[in-house]
Amino acid sequence: TSVEKGSPAAVAGLEVGDIINEVNSQRIRDEEDIWRVIDDSDLRGGDELRLTVLRNRKTFNVSLRLQELRR
Repeated sequence: TSVEKGSPAAVAGLEVGDIINEVNSQRIRDEEDIWRVIDDSDLRGGDELRLTVLRNRKTFNVSLRLQELRR
């Protein structure tokens, strides 16, 4: 619903309305699936995700570098 300016999503070129279909070649249905891929792969800040994204009926791939979680 939003892409924060300067966020990893913004740096990767994601826009509001984009649909993430795959992360690291794993099918995504919802946000929980994305977190599962990150957790199962033991990914951390600085690691990269490969996303398959749908925008305006066109599919494309982007890389997104994870940031450390701020608590």
